[in-house]
Amino acid sequence: MDASLALRLQPDPARWTLGYFLEDVCARHAERPALRFEDQSLSYRELEREATAMARGLLAAGVTKGAHVGLLAANRP
Repeated sequence: MDASLALRLQPDPARWTLGYFLEDVCARHAERPALRFEDQSLSYRELEREATAMARGLLAAGVTKGAHVGLLAANRP
């Protein structure tokens, strides 16, 4: 496997979550565009900020580990 394509796996299995994956990717590519739609662009840093805000909102609403959450979203940012 090409080393440049390999994911940087954390030695700690507790870090093998979507949240930590997003944290690692955003730290590595902070100012690069993560999403583009029409004339709008969202950097990885901004994406992480939005994801953190959503996670905090879910926690504030009482969503806990193991809870099932449905997501209804359009196919645009």
